[in-house]
Amino acid sequence: NDTLGLGQSRLLTSFSKRSLFANYLRVVQQQYSAVSAAELQTEIPARARRFIDGLESLARAAARAGVELVPISQQMRTGSGDAAPGREWTYRQERQALSARLARNGSLSPLEGKFLIHAALMDALSAWADRRELGVVDVIGLLDSHRHLMTTYVHLSPLANELIAMAIVDRLAEMLDCPQLAIR
Repeated sequence: NDTLGLGQSRLLTSFSKRSLFANYLRVVQQQYSAVSAAELQTEIPARARRFIDGLESLARAAARAGVELVPISQQMRTGSGDAAPGREWTYRQERQALSARLARNGSLSPLEGKFLIHAALMDALSAWADRRELGVVDVIGLLDSHRHLMTTYVHLSPLANELIAMAIVDRLAEMLDCPQLAIR
């Protein structure tokens, strides 16, 4: 793989600058745009249905392959309006605060709207797993007191990924009835 000089050609440099500028414009637009309560009322059930359809498809594929599913929730944060400096909200607290703000103002930022959609999807995941009697690896609960380990609204630091990996191994050890595999 010869990558010597990559990024030094005028075409690549120009493309990179344009991509950065386009991304910057997208971020600025999101900061100054809003999603309404009516939009979320329509969007949330539609996305939840598609999400459950995807889970059902995964379950069918897993059954055909003879493997068990291990559902895993996903932590998310917007960083907008944490309780106080140095004291972050939990996922549930952030959800409550954003729901209250939506009720009060009638709209949220696009990222805040995504958070409420995400919360609905995590509820759908939990209900779906309960119906199938599958235990969920609760990453939301696991990282609630470590949300500072998130590098973006959904991306994680290496340490957060290690914590999740340990929780998954513990769940697999439980499923396999193999306590010596569990990380303690």
